[in-house]
Amino acid sequence: MKKKLGIIFVALLPIVFSLCACSRICKHKLVKVNYTAETCTEDGNIEYWHCSLCDKNFADADAAEEISSTVILAAHAYGDYEYDFENKRYFRSCSRCDDIVKTDAGNEQFPLLARDETELTSVIQSAKAKSHIKLANDITVTAGEYEVVLRLPDGGTLDLGGHTVTVKNNGGFLVEGTDVTLQNGKVITDFETPNIGYAVFLGDAVDDNRITVRNLDTKGGFNVFNCEAAFYDCNVDATNRLYYALWADTHSTITVNSGVYRGGEIACVHSTASREADNSGYVILNGGTFYGKIYATFCTTINGGNFDDSIVLTPYLYDGETEKTEAKLIVSKDYASKLNITVTATDYEMFDGKDANGNRVYETRKKQTLTNNR
Repeated sequence: MKKKLGIIFVALLPIVFSLCACSRICKHKLVKVNYTAETCTEDGNIEYWHCSLCDKNFADADAAEEISSTVILAAHAYGDYEYDFENKRYFRSCSRCDDIVKTDAGNEQFPLLARDETELTSVIQSAKAKSHIKLANDITVTAGEYEVVLRLPDGGTLDLGGHTVTVKNNGGFLVEGTDVTLQNGKVITDFETPNIGYAVFLGDAVDDNRITVRNLDTKGGFNVFNCEAAFYDCNVDATNRLYYALWADTHSTITVNSGVYRGGEIACVHSTASREADNSGYVILNGGTFYGKIYATFCTTINGGNFDDSIVLTPYLYDGETEKTEAKLIVSKDYASKLNITVTATDYEMFDGKDANGNRVYETRKKQTLTNNR
């Protein structure tokens, strides 16, 4: 065994001596190679020093740092993308040649842009499903008899891009669409009668309105009609207004997950109600901070949130009916112990108890039909 190891050691000696000798012997005869810029079609090179003896390249004249590559690959020198408003696409040009790269607009990275009301309306009308539409600057829209109507393409997004939409006259900013999003900006009103009306309307007579609202500030509340609307991280200020921060109109559901909501003179949140469930407005509060009364009519559910005023069960007189509907409030069993504000009722007597799932239920009845089993 010792004999074999000795043979291997002797066999390796020439290789070891050769390597050591190379590192000692090469005194590096260096030649500087100047920097050559790449072009659009030909490679260039960095500045470096080449040893003609060992054929190695170095980053410095002292041969202290060996480098493995000196090539700068050929490439176009494109600038930033610019937007072609006429053709609705992005482009960028090479500063060294005439090459231009064009990219279709419509996704989140390359959104369709609009600079004013006319352009915004045109872009929305021609946009494909799931298009991402974004404001390029602050805009002013002038409502007609009612509202400025913007029906987004299915799955589309209207991104205010941090800009402000100012709504003039006494109308509002109306957004419709199926599985669409309104986000990132501010909507304010410049009404002739400043204390009435809503800043934003969601949904309309067309079915299948499902809208998510994110990171939106408004001066004035939301009117939700024939629509499922979900709110995240919004700041809705309806102070000095007659109406509400959130109004769930006919055939609608409002779900609030986060944000701050300041009510008007009457209340912060309210909804319509009918003896026909499909015509009623539903409110689900999962989170958020609310300033002002919460009016619970047909059915309001509270799973979370912070409240500074009371909750009022408010029987509602729906159009065409002669008797008010009963009102109902459900507070989830996990949140019931945390709800530290009063719950009252108008017109009818209020009863409270628990349902089969352990949720706290408050109801109004013209005649007592519930047993108080709190």
